[in-house]
Amino acid sequence: MFFEIAPCVSELNGRLTTSFLNGVQKLASAVISPAKRKIGGAIFVWLFLLLDAEQLFHNLLKLHIFP
Repeated sequence: MFFEIAPCVSELNGRLTTSFLNGVQKLASAVISPAKRKIGGAIFVWLFLLLDAEQLFHNLLKLHIFP
């Protein structure tokens, strides 16, 4: 009966580790300023657009070289 009520040690360790990591993640996101997040988002958009343009030119060249 005792074992059904009390969780095992590994389960408790897993819960403690998860809650600790969640706390660290929240702290890290609070440290990043909104301006830096905005710049990071802009960089991500530029990289996405560059990859998209590269794919477009690749497709255009492929059409002209091998009709």
